[in-house]
Amino acid sequence: MRNFLKDQSGNTAVFFAVSCFAALSAIGMALDYSQIRSMQTVLQGQVDAAVLALAKSDATTLLDRQSLVTAAMEQNGFEVTQFQPQFEITANNEVRVWATRIYNPVIMGLFGKKTVRINAEAESLLFQERQAEVVMVLDVTGSMGGSKIEGLKGAANALVDTISSQGGANSKLALVPFSNYVNISPDFVSQNPYWLLLPQKLIKKSSSENRFWNGCVGSRDRPLNITDGGYGTRIPAMLNETCANPIVPLTTDYSNLTSKINSLSANGATYMPAGIAWGQRVLSYEQPFAQGAKPDKNVSKIMIVMTDGENTLYLSGEEHVWASQSETYKLDATNKDTLLACRRAKGDGTEIYTIAFEVTSADTKGLLRECATTPAHYNDARDSVELQQIFRNIGSEILNVRLTR
Repeated sequence: MRNFLKDQSGNTAVFFAVSCFAALSAIGMALDYSQIRSMQTVLQGQVDAAVLALAKSDATTLLDRQSLVTAAMEQNGFEVTQFQPQFEITANNEVRVWATRIYNPVIMGLFGKKTVRINAEAESLLFQERQAEVVMVLDVTGSMGGSKIEGLKGAANALVDTISSQGGANSKLALVPFSNYVNISPDFVSQNPYWLLLPQKLIKKSSSENRFWNGCVGSRDRPLNITDGGYGTRIPAMLNETCANPIVPLTTDYSNLTSKINSLSANGATYMPAGIAWGQRVLSYEQPFAQGAKPDKNVSKIMIVMTDGENTLYLSGEEHVWASQSETYKLDATNKDTLLACRRAKGDGTEIYTIAFEVTSADTKGLLRECATTPAHYNDARDSVELQQIFRNIGSEILNVRLTR
């Protein structure tokens, strides 16, 4: 009797069996939860695809829209069984799609959870031809010579082609080449605008003598050097200077823009703050360039900044001056102005894409990454082929319908 009471082998076996059951149940439930999460991710992707397809579609009848939603989800692996995907389009042109799937858990079913409903939904705005105003701020300094400038021409034209071919006929494009200075066009000499400081002797000369001013402009004192406003202090014209090709203001004349792109030439040194500041001025609806639309949620303001290297000039008075090897510390102020110009533009609602073209400097890449609206807006092109693809991708992204939730 005493030996019987002391025998615990049966208790051990029971405890072991219970422990194994608990462990296996935990593993099984973890597998159930993993399967549920996986199905949720897949279903969300299917719903996202459906809402974007519906948002872009010109279908108008209930039946056609339902067929489109179902087809879009089936193309992404959705099986229509118990539940048909649903959708609605609100009076505010908001598109919503939602769907449900049923999962029959293995282990959870042993504990009374026979089925699990998995839901997903997505929203977008009904596609209406999106109006975009896009300025290309392009480095055309001496280092861009040869095959690089030809690669840039091809890339910039690829952007024009992409926007014009993907329903962007109402979008406006502009070009701001930059090097040591920006060229606003010598044609302004005959207009003598209030914001431009032209020497009186130049204004009074005949048009045949306008060659003394090629259209190059310097910078005002900080912070006006990167400001679109405060034109009581005028922007100085730089006499007897050569600089980049003239600005092409916002336009829908894509043929003329392509011609101007093809005429780009490489010369001079790098001063990014001027290019970015003039890019924002071109997007504005006020002078110096007034072709831009007033702020409107239906109009996107986009700036694309491309460079192949670091800043090499600094601001001295109204001039952009070369920094010698012993003066490289002065370029810190130029880099700071570059970021401030980007922040001002972004603060005014401009979306900025940046592109490093065959750039080896980690500091310059970091500068462009910080200038961009988000890290995803920064691009690194190792050659002309990648540069062209990046411009195409940006053009497509500018016009794409996007998820709102």
